[in-house]
Amino acid sequence: SIHDILTHSNLNAQPFFIRLQKVSKEILDRPLHHIQEALPSEIDAATWMTAKDQKSILFLDGLDEMHMTHSLSDEEVIRFINNCKKLLTDKPNLHIIITSRFNYIETSKLYNDDCLIFELGKLSIKQQQTLAAKYQTRLSLTKCNLSKENIRKINNDDSSRLKHIKELIELPILLQMILISGVDVEQQQSKSAIYNELF
Repeated sequence: SIHDILTHSNLNAQPFFIRLQKVSKEILDRPLHHIQEALPSEIDAATWMTAKDQKSILFLDGLDEMHMTHSLSDEEVIRFINNCKKLLTDKPNLHIIITSRFNYIETSKLYNDDCLIFELGKLSIKQQQTLAAKYQTRLSLTKCNLSKENIRKINNDDSSRLKHIKELIELPILLQMILISGVDVEQQQSKSAIYNELF
């Protein structure tokens, strides 16, 4: 996850994080200007982006959310990505990571030498349990809808009764949403019933 990258002890770069959902649609054509505006005022964006002795990683999170918020076309998304790539040609120590769910970007148009595409895999049982435990600890909760035992039971259930829940909690964003909502996953009879609770 992005959090793991940002907190990794071997990260040899200055990280910056921007939620694309919160930026103006004008970022499509003027990424540098709007990136600088979106960063906290105490950050001298112009300096860190041009630093010769310091690598920087800029996380532009949620291209899919920006796509929905501003009703972007495929052409606009590709134009934004291409404008970000142009930004990199002037700033050799800057790296940009753009996150998005699949099916919001025509990825076949992005496969080339200067654009890498990674897909996050499903969470293992241990990762699910760790995420749920961190959530419970952080909020000082005495009970959690996804306890260690619940997660083990859901994943090891051979019947079809809990299969739909297993499919949901393998995905990081849906696991987080289930934790935050507090929905009783075992009481819901279908994936659509859980979705109704979440959305």
